[in-house]
Amino acid sequence: MIDRKHPITVLVVDDDPAILDFLKELLAEYEYQTILASSGEEALEIAANHPPIDLLLTDIKMPGINGITLAKQLLALYPMIKVLFMSAFSLPTTLYSIAGHKVSFLQKPFPVDTIIAKMEAALN
Repeated sequence: MIDRKHPITVLVVDDDPAILDFLKELLAEYEYQTILASSGEEALEIAANHPPIDLLLTDIKMPGINGITLAKQLLALYPMIKVLFMSAFSLPTTLYSIAGHKVSFLQKPFPVDTIIAKMEAALN
């Protein structure tokens, strides 16, 4: 992990509790401050009450507010937030940028080293 002046805060959003548990444990090992949300609606509420968030790590397909809509709304409010999408489905290449912000993509299932590398790349 890259040496930073403050802990990196990651908002992890997924409607699968097993994914949330896995990422919470994994990111704690790498000393990321992790906030979990099980829906886009919950994530928006958290973001409004818990800035600053450095990275949004979100599933794309979720009931209600999906990951793409969530990212658009958070980027409109917090343009400095970085976005890393994750999905079992492919991401259309047209979505590698949202509102002028570059976003990254992680295909599920993913090895531990891949997610950490993708997160670091998104943050830099």
